[in-house]
Amino acid sequence: MSDADFLAIAIEQARLGRAEGGIPIGAALVADGEVLGAGRNRRVQEGSTIHHGETNALEVAGRQPAEVYGRATMYTTLSPCHMCTGAMLLYGIRRVVIGENRTFMGAEDLLRDNGVEVVVLDSDECHDLMSEFIAAEPSLWNEDIGVVDMTVPVIDISGWESGDAVTRDAIAASIDDACCSVGFMQITGHGIADETVAALTNAIDSVFGLDPEVKRQYQPARPSINRGYAPPKSERLSYSLGVDSPADMFEAFNVGVTHEPVAGIDPDMYPENIWPDPAAAPNFQADAQCWIDAAGELARRMSSIFAHALGVGSDFFEPLADRSIDVLRMVNYAIPEGTALERGQLGMGAHTDYGIVTILWADPVPGLEILGGDGRWHSVLPQPGALLINLGDMLARWTNDRYRSTMHRVVPPMDANGRSIRRRSAAFFHDGNADAVVSTLSTCRDADGGSPYEDVTVAEHLAQKLGGSRGLELNQHAGREAARIETVSN
Repeated sequence: MSDADFLAIAIEQARLGRAEGGIPIGAALVADGEVLGAGRNRRVQEGSTIHHGETNALEVAGRQPAEVYGRATMYTTLSPCHMCTGAMLLYGIRRVVIGENRTFMGAEDLLRDNGVEVVVLDSDECHDLMSEFIAAEPSLWNEDIGVVDMTVPVIDISGWESGDAVTRDAIAASIDDACCSVGFMQITGHGIADETVAALTNAIDSVFGLDPEVKRQYQPARPSINRGYAPPKSERLSYSLGVDSPADMFEAFNVGVTHEPVAGIDPDMYPENIWPDPAAAPNFQADAQCWIDAAGELARRMSSIFAHALGVGSDFFEPLADRSIDVLRMVNYAIPEGTALERGQLGMGAHTDYGIVTILWADPVPGLEILGGDGRWHSVLPQPGALLINLGDMLARWTNDRYRSTMHRVVPPMDANGRSIRRRSAAFFHDGNADAVVSTLSTCRDADGGSPYEDVTVAEHLAQKLGGSRGLELNQHAGREAARIETVSN
């Protein structure tokens, strides 16, 4: 029998485990062409803390002489965790055949470092089995691998405008829970039509499809003008935290809502848009404006829900954002095949968003990761028909971190075979009026009435952040946010 034949036995165990309501990971221990034991993850079925697929296969095989273990191969549907790796090293198993390691990368390097032959068959059947399980039961999967559950909730807000008081309170409660626990959410019932999404993607494709020398013509005169084209490696988002990093690999094009200048406010806060030549990018302006209008309305609706949840009245943010600095940032991640990345170089470096709320559309491909309280990065994929919503620093400051401005980044998008793939996204930043003062709400202050956040205007905060990410001067005013990076474990 071949490796594929023996792996099929492990796959059958995985399917049995899933049918029992468990986690679909199976294993088989084989020596001299004989299956000594086949097992599956039984943590759910037995309430066990140790019966993973590989350890269960060892248990079923029973006690064996050392020389038998030395000739044995462990077949497993998924890359083995550190516990199972330790068990295989303890018993001297010298060969491990793995179905797939795309959904989870275990301690394969530890096996290799100890002289174990590791073979990865990259089985689509194994991958699909795990992918379907993780999508269906993300909390159970996170518990199984020992990480804090960072499931991004999907919330339907369709009843907010027309619903009764009970409906509105229920929506606000769901939003409040997401704001306090994750800082990210997936919103359905947002009312943005498919045609409007199509207009956005048309705008993205038209502007990034221009020749590089043409796109560079639309760069702003100085970094403080948050408009126009930003070529690859021109920004470092981690600088907004005061954290050094290699240059980011994305390219971007920014347009936004225009307002009349405000006395005493840097005119760069309310700049004119830089539009591509209509002959080069037909319909770009109309398509982008269509999304700005729709996303802006949704941002104001979300702000109303936040205010209701915080108990300050649903119109609290209206006078603070009636001349809001609103920016649509279209982003293209298309790293050329064969590009050598520097150590730690990302599609977009770790950062928090700067304003009140961000409305994010993105292609359903890997890349976006959010930082959990466990110090780990968790991948987030947009659900069909949903828009990702995340909170910015202004809400964190207003609420004394009751509402989370969650750290996030974009790793270079890759397919299952490690090849670079394109990822498009569009972030609509709703930041508030330039002269609005952000002061911690009285209901969110510490017991002594204080707050770790000093009062700041929106313009002051944005200048500090953009001076880092775009001006490339390390921000010295982001110590609280930067401290979170020190806990990162992967």
